[in-house]
Amino acid sequence: MAGRQIWSFSETQALTKELLNQGRLFAPTGEIDIGPFANNKFLSNRSPIQIKKKITTLRENPLMWSRYMTLDQLLSVKHNETRPYLILRSILTARVERERVGLTTRKQLPPAPPPPPPPPPPQAIKPIRLDHGSSPLQHNLDSRPLSRGNITTQKWTRKETEFDKRAV
Repeated sequence: MAGRQIWSFSETQALTKELLNQGRLFAPTGEIDIGPFANNKFLSNRSPIQIKKKITTLRENPLMWSRYMTLDQLLSVKHNETRPYLILRSILTARVERERVGLTTRKQLPPAPPPPPPPPPPQAIKPIRLDHGSSPLQHNLDSRPLSRGNITTQKWTRKETEFDKRAV
């Protein structure tokens, strides 16, 4: 039955490690699980020939790797001196030199103003005594007459209307 051979992830990973050990795979950090190789689909669904093509592309264009690497890793890469690599290396070297001297491309922000002094601690509130009957406040509340009278003893009446007389 003719068909494309499906490579398992572990088989492809083993092949990639072997290429890496032979120095035929360009992986700047020595790891295969960074950058384009982080995608399991890329490794598991490709044949060794396709992986070699991808590796060649990465060798020829190191700018592709720059997204996945730190500045130190990019500067320490041993690479064949292709034009994009030289351009990238000169840009990074200039950036490192600027950082070393203390010049940065970003504008320096003015120093932050000193924080305001902390507010004074709140004064302690004296507790109110709640002795039943002995507090003058409580006594005044109890002895004050209610202006509308005691609602529970008030009788509420309703005038009879024409409608009530007719209903009877």
